[in-house]
Amino acid sequence: MKNNDKNKMNDETLVISTDKGKEFTVGEIMHSDRIQKSVTPKFTPDWYIKWIASLLILIAMATRGTGLDLYPGVSVDIVFSILGTAGWLIVGLLWKDRAIIVVNAVGTLLLTRTFIVTLVEILR
Repeated sequence: MKNNDKNKMNDETLVISTDKGKEFTVGEIMHSDRIQKSVTPKFTPDWYIKWIASLLILIAMATRGTGLDLYPGVSVDIVFSILGTAGWLIVGLLWKDRAIIVVNAVGTLLLTRTFIVTLVEILR
């Protein structure tokens, strides 16, 4: 038996059980169109940054319009939005993904500009 045939046989005979009691062969998982596999690696620095940045953006959206201020006149929403878009900008740079870089660089710049203009008006 050739080495490739041996590996093929193992892929088809090795069974993996899920937490929900379903069983799949390794071959079925490798060649399946219905089993979704994550494209990005987990628990790497970019994984943590993208999830923290996403959480910050969700917090910003949740606080938008609540009138919750970090400092009188400076809403919590703008601070969390800046941090979230800056986080996604870092992820875009790590992934070398131009679309993510452009959207989040522009977003971070516009939000930071608004933040600075607001601070200048408050300090006058």
